[in-house]
Parts: sequence; C-alpha cells; structure tokens
Amino acid sequence: MKNALLLLLTLVLTTVSNAMAPKRIAGPVTFPKDFKWCVATSAHQIEGGNSNSDWWDWESTPGHIKNGDRSGRAPDHWDHLEEDVGLLKDLHVGEYRFSVEWAKIEPQQGVWDMQVVEHYKTELALLRSAGVEPMVTLHHFTLPRWFAQLGGWESAQAPELFARYAAFVLNNIGPEVH
Repeated sequence: MKNALLLLLTLVLTTVSNAMAPKRIAGPVTFPKDFKWCVATSAHQIEGGNSNSDWWDWESTPGHIKNGDRSGRAPDHWDHLEEDVGLLKDLHVGEYRFSVEWAKIEPQQGVWDMQVVEHYKTELALLRSAGVEPMVTLHHFTLPRWFAQLGGWESAQAPELFARYAAFVLNNIGPEVH
C-alpha cells in the first residue's frame, strides 16, 4: 500500500510539474516598435570607491563576505561614464534608473561635495544626449557612514536629515531630470 501511495504521489507531482513548466516559444520574440527597454543599477555596485558608506565598512569587516571580497572599484562606472552611456545607446535603452550616492554627495554631515554633484550632472547630460531618459533614485540601501553612526533610519534625526539631502539633490540636479 505504501509503495502504491508513493507511486501515485510521484505521478501526481510529475503531472503537475509538467503542466506548470514554462512553454518554449517557437521562433524569435518580437517587441512592438514603441516598446521601451529600461535598465537599472545601484551606485555602490557599479561606481566603485564608495569609501564613506556603511556598506564599505561592513564589507571590510573580516568574516562578513566569503573570501573577503570587496566592492572596491566595482566595474568603475564612475570613470567610464561615456563608454557606459554609449553601451546603453547601442542597446537602444529608453530609460535608465540609477542611484546617486548619498555617502559621496554628503561624505560628512553637512559637508556637500560639489564635484560629485557635477559628476552626476555630467552623467545626466550624457544620458539625455544619447536619448536615454534618466530616473534618479535617492537611496539604494547604502548610507553615509556618519548617518549610520547616528543610528541610520532608527535615528530621531533621520527624517530631517534625509529630507535635507533630498532637497539638496533636487535643488542641484533636479533641473537636469525631467
């Protein structure tokens, strides 16, 4: 009886899994002419050099990451804007969602790095000239070290500090984002 039940269960599971398996599409897949290809990235994962962030500190703590791997220079998008935007254009990307790195824009509380702001303005201009619509994300999980040391999002100051940062970004690069 037990073997018969196991056989029945196996047959049922096989039938259900076959019914749920993805179907192969014969031939090439085509998209409408007005289909908008979009891609997204995270500053910490692609720019490199995010040395004033909580994640930089976390990943440098022994035992947190197998083999001690670090983001370091990452793919170094920071120094390859023209090349990377050219790739987006070649791929016919219509929209690109990317984050601006708070830890780079405000590396110390109340200290704003205008060279970083200019870098993001350059990136926005390059994207627009390539016909790629930028979508800016203000926060993509990393925090400035100083903000994390205050308690991060659990700090009573968090709403005010983030609002201040958001206003700064809006006032400085907002006009470049439509």
